[in-house]
Amino acid sequence: MTSRQWIGIALVAAGGLAYYRHSRRQKVVDKARSYEGVTYRLGGSNYETSDCSGMTRNAYRAVGIELPRVARQQRQTGQAVDVSALAPADLVYVRSTGAHDHVGIFGGEDDVIHCSSSKGKCYVDSLARWKRVKILHGARRFL
Repeated sequence: MTSRQWIGIALVAAGGLAYYRHSRRQKVVDKARSYEGVTYRLGGSNYETSDCSGMTRNAYRAVGIELPRVARQQRQTGQAVDVSALAPADLVYVRSTGAHDHVGIFGGEDDVIHCSSSKGKCYVDSLARWKRVKILHGARRFL
């Protein structure tokens, strides 16, 4: 095989890997969006009731990635990413009431999917609003 053929194979493989990552990211986002309207309950992690970290954990389980159960522990794993460089499926953290962390999944564009105790349900919020009214506490990448 010539070096040109090997380069072609490498480019096809790299493109395939990028597509594979994109489709896994989309699967995480789709799973998170499927929680829209689910009732919030601290400690919940199913389609009847869920809290923020229960939803993120289950969304990542859909692609075979096991996250810790609570937001604070999730924030200590994965790869740190700047909020200005978010990609779909990245986890976004804000300081919530007291010393508790709150987590949502970046859905692309301006969407953050999360389960809110104040709204009493899981829903899609605006990242711009999060930046305006909440204290951003970082973002993590798992894909």
